[in-house]
Amino acid sequence: MIKVGVDIVKIDRIENMIEKYGRRFLEKNFTSAEIDYCNSKAYPCQHFAGKFAAKEAVKKALLSLNPTLMVLMRNVEVKNGIDGIPCIELHGALKEICKDYCIEVSISHEKNGYAVAMAMVAI
Repeated sequence: MIKVGVDIVKIDRIENMIEKYGRRFLEKNFTSAEIDYCNSKAYPCQHFAGKFAAKEAVKKALLSLNPTLMVLMRNVEVKNGIDGIPCIELHGALKEICKDYCIEVSISHEKNGYAVAMAMVAI
């Protein structure tokens, strides 16, 4: 069975959340590795928005398979390989529950507009 999820985020919405709530917003939604990665970029908000969209897309795909799952944003980590290709690592109870799932994600963004992500989950 294959399920998909998609999400689109306005980059300045994420920028406003970071300005308004600061570390509290970041630490609620991103791992420390994600925060470090995004902050290392010239335009961090673009990367935060892309990762946020990816997490939401993964969440939608997972919940379409199992609506009783508790999917916290920090338990869905978006990592980047050397080539920049994103991959998903799950944490907490979600990691064990979904250990046999194959999760793929794709992210696209433009500097002053939107970030979009699509996720596919196969079991």
